[in-house]
Amino acid sequence: MQSQAGLSFAGQQQHRHGKRILAVLLMLVMAVTGAWADIDTHWPDFNSSSYNGNSDLVAGITIDGVVIDCTYVGWDQLEVAAFVGNECRSAGESVNYLYNGYVVEYGDPFPVLDGMNLYYNGEGGETVTFKMYNHATGVEYTTYTLTLNGEPISILTGVDHQEGWDDPEHPIFLNFTSPASPAASDTYNVAMQVGTEDGTSWTAKAGTGQYQQLPLRGVAEGTQVSLKYSGKKRVKSFKTTAITLKTPLTMEAISDGTINVNSPKSGMKYSKNGAAKTSEGIATISVKKGDRVAFYGNGTSYKGTKFVGGSANVIVYGNIMSLVDEDNFATAKELTETEAFSSLFNGNAALTDASCLMLPATTLTTGCYKDMLKGCSSLTAAPVKLPATTLANKCYYGMFQACTSLTAAPELPATSLAEECYHSMFRGCSALTAAPELKAEKMASTCYGYMFFGCKKLTTAPELKSTKLAEGCYSCMFYNCDSLTAAPALDATTLPQYCYSNMFRGCKSLTVAPALDATVLSNYCYRFMFYDCISLTAAPELKATTLVEGCYQSMFHGCTNLSAVTCLATDIAATKCTDSWLYGVAATGTFTTPSTTAWTEKSSSGIPSGWTRVDYVEE
Repeated sequence: MQSQAGLSFAGQQQHRHGKRILAVLLMLVMAVTGAWADIDTHWPDFNSSSYNGNSDLVAGITIDGVVIDCTYVGWDQLEVAAFVGNECRSAGESVNYLYNGYVVEYGDPFPVLDGMNLYYNGEGGETVTFKMYNHATGVEYTTYTLTLNGEPISILTGVDHQEGWDDPEHPIFLNFTSPASPAASDTYNVAMQVGTEDGTSWTAKAGTGQYQQLPLRGVAEGTQVSLKYSGKKRVKSFKTTAITLKTPLTMEAISDGTINVNSPKSGMKYSKNGAAKTSEGIATISVKKGDRVAFYGNGTSYKGTKFVGGSANVIVYGNIMSLVDEDNFATAKELTETEAFSSLFNGNAALTDASCLMLPATTLTTGCYKDMLKGCSSLTAAPVKLPATTLANKCYYGMFQACTSLTAAPELPATSLAEECYHSMFRGCSALTAAPELKAEKMASTCYGYMFFGCKKLTTAPELKSTKLAEGCYSCMFYNCDSLTAAPALDATTLPQYCYSNMFRGCKSLTVAPALDATVLSNYCYRFMFYDCISLTAAPELKATTLVEGCYQSMFHGCTNLSAVTCLATDIAATKCTDSWLYGVAATGTFTTPSTTAWTEKSSSGIPSGWTRVDYVEE
């Protein structure tokens, strides 16, 4: 069909005139039938002359227990057919208005099947089932068998018009159920292999989307991906490699040299470029650029084994579970021993890309990925997703610590955390520019401790969704994030001890502190929280009236531009509650507080020298 945009000016006028005529005709059709237009039948026609009798049916429709009335969008796109076994016994009937007297609670007019003919031979008695199809959505609903007193209704014995089933005061209903949602299909990432010549000149698009820089992330299975090259070289050919759960743990050389395996686990094997598996020479494997070395084993823990010290630059991809179950790793999802893969690549400065490394285990163990990629200083891309949603203590502890070239973090879908699970996870990742979404609502002790410590290029903190905190949960989380300009909202009102201790310490670009609405504090909850935040000019209003041990200790220490504090505390007798809390702040400032509070004047542990005390007046 020719598009309007392609018509001449005169042609456009004619096209618009045609649309007006069509609209009038459609309105006339609707006035006569109560529906926009006839719809093509979904089920094949059948020859009614093959049958010697028929029964008819008047019925309403429910979907998932909801009565379909005229407010249901698309009711006029529903089609129902009757079947005996797999044999269609009716023409596909569309749902129509019925104007003659359904009871008020069902609405009037009411969409129904009106006089659906069901065909049979002999005396009938066959069990009839019904199927429904939605032409608007393409959904076919589950088969429904009409029953009476718990027994399937047969043609002639239950739905026969003459048996009274067309009574509008007591309408029967065909009760359909929506089909189960299909399982989410796999998604894929499309990336240019590290080391590809002129690799930055390639862009790609998924489906009908826009061309963009690689990698593409989250591309649905079956989606066409198009590549475009904008460089000046001549492209002779390119090849693609599909990496799935059936791909074993593989290291691919992007330069000549060696791949070293220190202290290989007993029974560990490798295959070079698809050759037979062997354990011979596994400690030092000579490779040329482009060689692929796959690793296998049946070990439950690789603690002490390290891929480190080789001279070849490499990328790593594939399913790490090939080290656990060499034959059935594609479906393996359970780890059984602590620190199963701890420090596996720790210190491998030759590893540049792990974006397609798969860690599919859903049952984790204590420290299973602890320090796994720590110190991989050339690593630019982490695994795209860490899919486990139920975590274990220290499972990701220090996993990417000191990966100084890493710019993006993996997806973290877990909503329930474990003790120290993300502790130091990205500590010292000085090139990291964006934090992952943190979906967790159930916290655990020190779960986010030191998570982004020293991430000097991180400018925005992720949203923190939980309001039920745990001891030390955010301790040192953004310590020394020099570029952080905005803090997340902190909505919790019940604070466990050390929960926010050192949280923003050394965030030199932070200009506005988050609101702190908690009125009941715990020991050391805000200790060192904004220490050395030199761009902070005003403290958040501190609403608690009773202070506890160490709660504000050194809270604003070294905030050289801080010149305004409002503190509503009236009981400040607790040990160390305000020790050095305003040490090194601006030379002059305003301190707002209730008139009855006995602060020490001219003290960094009370009201600083040079500051003016103002009585707090409740608005």
